[in-house]
Amino acid sequence: MGTYEAQERLRRSNGLPRCQPRGPSWHRPAHHAAHEAADHSLNAHKQGLFRRRTRVVPGMARTSGVGYSGPMSAPRPVSKGLFVDDIREGSRSELSEGRRVYCAPAGGQHADANSMGTLPLSTDPAVKEVGVDAGYALRDDVLRAPDIAVGNVPVRPGWIAGAPPLAVEYADTGTDEQDLQTKIQELLAAGTRYVWVVRLVGLRRVEVYEPGAVMQRYTPGQILAAPGVLQNPVRVEALWDREAAMEAALHNLLQRQGYGSIGEIRAEAEAQGEARGKAEGEAEGRAKGNADGEARSLLTVLIARGFVVDDATRDRIASCQDLAVLTAWIARAATATDLAQVFAGA
Repeated sequence: MGTYEAQERLRRSNGLPRCQPRGPSWHRPAHHAAHEAADHSLNAHKQGLFRRRTRVVPGMARTSGVGYSGPMSAPRPVSKGLFVDDIREGSRSELSEGRRVYCAPAGGQHADANSMGTLPLSTDPAVKEVGVDAGYALRDDVLRAPDIAVGNVPVRPGWIAGAPPLAVEYADTGTDEQDLQTKIQELLAAGTRYVWVVRLVGLRRVEVYEPGAVMQRYTPGQILAAPGVLQNPVRVEALWDREAAMEAALHNLLQRQGYGSIGEIRAEAEAQGEARGKAEGEAEGRAKGNADGEARSLLTVLIARGFVVDDATRDRIASCQDLAVLTAWIARAATATDLAQVFAGA
């Protein structure tokens, strides 16, 4: 079918008048104005159909090569698909150059390791802000949510502008490796200084990515550092192992209270107890000094964790002379969510 026939069929289907063919010697006839009006009406009709076919539906990708046709407050850059403000807060989606990336719920192994990793990072004396699955608008069409973000986590609704100084990702059996590598590069390009990828499959290890540097791999027993973000180094296994994570958290909490280690608190209390013990008897004084040291260690941990310790609780701790009981209370205080858990079973 030729061009003329196609145009005539489209005109008839839209109720428009028939157009006379124009030969090489065509002169402007008297009915030219009618044809021009028909052409204008047809073009307007086609443009209306085009706009309706390319209408943007919230949550769906725009047609390839077609810009945003709805109301807008400011010009948007050209994108292959979605923009950050097309993604609802709480949605299980990230964006990579306008492409939606589905984020599946974490399995048990991933979830447990992720929760342990927050302990040594959130308690570091230099850290003020930590977020889990916080969404960062790295660009207008790039939205990424690291498993753990250290720094730049403002406490307000909405996506976060910029990037976290330190991002931690946990790679488990369901990880899309290609998307993970893209995510790493997008974070680094947006200003992230360190990306730690914790590999949970096979030999557990941590990969460290920095801008313009070759990836470094660390295994259990080695130390991770993030100068300018973390004050203290982190043992590799503290990012997934419960005991290592709690030990690091306790060390950090003591430092926040001005102690280098729990040994310093014990030594200080023992010295005071021994001084009193000289008047009461060397043996009795040493035993009381040890108990007093544990009691003071427990109080320090509780205060560092943010618990409100009333007089009754202080008396209870001070009156306990059983070192085993005091040691158990200290261990519970490192992870308990309330005081009842600390003294459970006592």
